[in-house]
Amino acid sequence: MGHEEAECPYAVGNIISLQLDASHNQQTVEAKITRVFEPFTLSCVMLVSLEPPVLGLDDQMVLKLFDRRFVVEFREMWGIDSWTPDIEQQFQQFVMDNSGSEFITRLKADDKLVDKEGDSWNNLQDEAWVHYRMQDFYNRETEVYHTMRDIQGKDIPRLFTSVNIPGSPSSRYTDVSGILVQYIDGFELYALGDSTPSQFWQSVCEDAIRIVRLFGNRGILNQDVNVRNFIVQKGPAGIFKPSMIDFATCRFRREYKDEHDWREWKSRQDEEGAVGFVMQRMLKGGYAYHRSAYYRQLDYEFKMDE
Repeated sequence: MGHEEAECPYAVGNIISLQLDASHNQQTVEAKITRVFEPFTLSCVMLVSLEPPVLGLDDQMVLKLFDRRFVVEFREMWGIDSWTPDIEQQFQQFVMDNSGSEFITRLKADDKLVDKEGDSWNNLQDEAWVHYRMQDFYNRETEVYHTMRDIQGKDIPRLFTSVNIPGSPSSRYTDVSGILVQYIDGFELYALGDSTPSQFWQSVCEDAIRIVRLFGNRGILNQDVNVRNFIVQKGPAGIFKPSMIDFATCRFRREYKDEHDWREWKSRQDEEGAVGFVMQRMLKGGYAYHRSAYYRQLDYEFKMDE
């Protein structure tokens, strides 16, 4: 590339200044990174503590930053060059020009633009598209948390606040959006067989599928349901409880043209089976998956010819 890649600031021991959302008077706080969850895919995820503790928030929280610069796996997956300070300087100039703002307007108007024209884009257009996708991921994740607010702290983590890291004063396209959410100290659902006695397997898996169904009942299609996106925690009474995490790729009922389209995509995604069938296979008889009437009907409607 001819340019040295910049060192990622999201490392253990580093301190990040965060601007909290309007509900917290846009207060600025310092977050010390105590753990980093790599690789960075759709967001940069880390465990942080606020110094000093403020607003009655937990001692440790998960910070998710939708930072286009350092989502390494996302950039690699789409064949986009690694971020450098030189690219950033050019990008800031690009988004201040009319051509840059017009391009971003086109991105917002047509979410299929990357499929139509992406192969011909230059580095700066690529950078603008990654920014657009990061903001979309942030918007989707926060909408899910607000839609499912009644199960926060029970079946999904609690959302404490949205945050922002301001970029260039002259352009909002260099800001970094993020969230602070509850840290659930546990293990991923796929490790259930190695982490709990077998008498808990059926109830934990059934609880995970119950959460999947709650999302569907609220008009949410989670494109990233898998056994790594549930964290299982042992409670004080010795009961193991799963919680679903990561909602950046969720879609909503309003995005589908009609009920048939919605049901067809629910069938294709098969969120319930992505947990039930997989865990039944992994636990080798220790868990029996009972498919719901809703998904049996979807199978009848859309999979009879397969």
